[in-house]
Amino acid sequence: MPQPVSLIIASPASAVVAAVCGPIFAILDCSTRKVLAAPEQFDAHKHTGPIRTACFSPDGTFFVTSGEDKTIKVWKQTAGPSSWTLANERVAEKRMVEVCVSRDNTTLVCADKHGDVWTFPLEPATPPSKKPGDGGSIIVGHVSMVTCAKLAAQDSLIVTGDRDEHVRVSRFPDGHVIETFCLGHTQFVAHLTVVDEERLLASAGGDDFVALWDYRTGQLLARGDLRAYVEPSHGTIAVRSLVRHGHHIAAVVEGTNAVIVFRWNPATSTLDLARRVTTSANLGQVLSAAFDATGRLWIGAMGGLGVVDLSASASATESVTMSFGDLQVAESDLYLFDTLRKDFEWEKDGEDEDEAGSKRKKPKHK
Repeated sequence: MPQPVSLIIASPASAVVAAVCGPIFAILDCSTRKVLAAPEQFDAHKHTGPIRTACFSPDGTFFVTSGEDKTIKVWKQTAGPSSWTLANERVAEKRMVEVCVSRDNTTLVCADKHGDVWTFPLEPATPPSKKPGDGGSIIVGHVSMVTCAKLAAQDSLIVTGDRDEHVRVSRFPDGHVIETFCLGHTQFVAHLTVVDEERLLASAGGDDFVALWDYRTGQLLARGDLRAYVEPSHGTIAVRSLVRHGHHIAAVVEGTNAVIVFRWNPATSTLDLARRVTTSANLGQVLSAAFDATGRLWIGAMGGLGVVDLSASASATESVTMSFGDLQVAESDLYLFDTLRKDFEWEKDGEDEDEAGSKRKKPKHK
């Protein structure tokens, strides 16, 4: 049974990445590619379901995880990146789709699949109770399912995306004040990444392109054509991951073994192909990606973890050896972003019942 790395998260402040497999994770040194904090360090407080979203704080001293168990866990460094402790955990009302931390390490921002964006104190004065949503405030609400959220403009704005093709730019923390919309998607928006704090934002989801916006005005500046460089096994495009380093923007398309890296060219106002990174057979299908502080691209895949140096044009993706113990994760346990598509259908056969008693079915792609 493979141990897929479903999420790879890079610290913005130090040369470490977190690799997530199901309900557990490990912290690695980007330079040595060695494990700094093994999954066993987090066993006592690990999630009871798969982790769906995670982030480092801007200074890298906190790591936040949230998953199918509807809990939000805040981990804190105690003696450098090799030593972590659970600072606090809270119960959410709905499953979270994105978490992020303010620059001053005071506020935790969480977007749930119901359509709301919450704020919580990152380090509350007293431990949160078991009451869902305790100590939190809703600052943004969408009529549709919220799929992603990012802080921008030195934390003065919050950008949110939803299943109904909208990208909304609101004030932070006064999210009821909407500054503008970035309109141009025709399918769900699954991911946002701030390319620069002053004005540039990239978005992607169910469309055949990555969009680059001036989020101050809502103007669409450029599109990067994904279909020109990748063809998913099931036909439709669904972006699993969207990350950036400088003006390089990398997109992972569901059902492929490639990462498409675009470069923003302000002189021509175009998103140009910089690199098409293909994983080896042992790594297989790509699930997630992240740029570390030096610009190396880390890749989470069905077969494990890989890294590639994009500064060397001929460099190949190298496998990084690590283990998640005896954990076994089936491909059917991985979240499919293509299910956000409104015309997505489920097969009627092959139903099985999950722990909550609800019916899970095999996806059927048109």
